[in-house]
Amino acid sequence: MSVMVTELYQALRAASVPEAAAVSAAEAVVPRSEAATKTDIADLKVLIESLRGEMHRMKADIIIWTVGAMIAMTGLFTWIVNALVRR
Repeated sequence: MSVMVTELYQALRAASVPEAAAVSAAEAVVPRSEAATKTDIADLKVLIESLRGEMHRMKADIIIWTVGAMIAMTGLFTWIVNALVRR
């Protein structure tokens, strides 16, 4: 256990918290060295915004391809119907 976690454990035990609960609570605390900093959060926000932009471009591409496929299918269907009617 790190110093902060040990201090938390000792404080919980001093407050008459049961052993198992004190250990669980102390282990649940994220050490300061592993916690996200403001810079980490700012980097994530930038990444999320870039992903949102990419998702919007992908959505537009999907719509374009879907409309194109629908037009192609309509043309093919029309050609097949005309070919069958002319027989």
